[in-house]
Amino acid sequence: MSTSNLYIIIYIVLWAVTFCYYWKKKKVFGAGNLILASYLAYSVLSFFLYNHPYYQWNETDNDLKLFPFIYLFLMMLVFLQPVLKYDETCYIQQPSSSLLNILSYLFIISSILVLPYILSNLAEGIFFMIVSDSGAEELYADAHSGYLSGQETPLAYRIFHGIFDVFSDFGILLFFIQAIKPETKKTMLIGLALGIFVGMVETLSMGLRTQLVMKFLLIITTFFLLRYHLPPKTNSLFKYVGYVLIGFVSFFVIIINVSRYSNRSYDSSYQLLNYTGMANLQFDKYCLDAGGTRNGDRTFNYFKKWLRFKGVPDGLEGIRDKYSGKMKLDDSQFSTYVGDFVLDFGPSGAALILCISSMFFSRLTRRSGNQILFHQLILLFFVMSVCVQGGMYLFYYSVFRNYYIVYLIMFYFIFKMDYNIKVKNKAI
Repeated sequence: MSTSNLYIIIYIVLWAVTFCYYWKKKKVFGAGNLILASYLAYSVLSFFLYNHPYYQWNETDNDLKLFPFIYLFLMMLVFLQPVLKYDETCYIQQPSSSLLNILSYLFIISSILVLPYILSNLAEGIFFMIVSDSGAEELYADAHSGYLSGQETPLAYRIFHGIFDVFSDFGILLFFIQAIKPETKKTMLIGLALGIFVGMVETLSMGLRTQLVMKFLLIITTFFLLRYHLPPKTNSLFKYVGYVLIGFVSFFVIIINVSRYSNRSYDSSYQLLNYTGMANLQFDKYCLDAGGTRNGDRTFNYFKKWLRFKGVPDGLEGIRDKYSGKMKLDDSQFSTYVGDFVLDFGPSGAALILCISSMFFSRLTRRSGNQILFHQLILLFFVMSVCVQGGMYLFYYSVFRNYYIVYLIMFYFIFKMDYNIKVKNKAI
């Protein structure tokens, strides 16, 4: 056995032991356990990827080190602490029904208004992927030349889509909270489900699979976060819906994979393995010594623009152009969300940011007795999102998705204000 394989096995064992420890420690199998299970699965996939013949032939630098794996393990475990500390069976303070309903209707209406445009592009894109051997590859190239730099779309669509974007991730939490309430009408749940579906499929027409996969991971993990609060019948129904969702996502990922990589020298199954297993390997090989840092240009891109920093690159392509040839790794290769922060701020800076953030969120989401307030749950939802989406990918809320962080902060303060008003009214 090579030394590099031994290091990967040590990394796998670390996640296996951690998963078993928290499985026994926690009363129920919740979101934290699921995320740990995903980290364990990605580490195993990394082992198979590393030993795949094509990976060995294609990679010029195949030597792995132990310390980067230890660093990655510790940082991911530290940032996950708020989720691991959460008791999924504790009581959730219910916000005002009127506020929840107003936001739900906004999400539903905006999703209905953007649906026709998305469906027309989706049907065209799927047809192109099916009938053309390289359809997804051509769509993907078009997306990175047009979509990522501001593709022309109708003004009305951009306005409605701007509203829809506000609920892009929060709508998933909104759906499950409404599902918990026995008085919620089925039509509202169907409308919210439609909005989530639109968010999942809107980029399929461009041959992009990442948003579909990230939304899927977030839906499944949110279910595990809140499933012990769902009525028994709803819980059982959601399990069957989950199986359908797994089949749906798998189908389109396979279609995109086959269509995008059918003309390559390796088969699409290798590319799928590479997609799910590369992040750990890329982090180990490059992130702790990448030849420089991006100074927050990816993870805090829009925040830097708002604060009037000079020389901030525009969009994903601008970031890649600025650091191309200067650093050993860019965001075209996955390196986990920890890797994204390390490439931006260096190992020490990233460790400081992630450790302080973990303590900050742990304190803000600390329960009072056996209750968590809904606005606290929003912060927990954000940490959970970063962890589950960044385990095999990158920091999902980078660049233009910095807006999503702002939206979640906005919802946090809206529901905190709602809670304070309810407490004040009770005191009067």
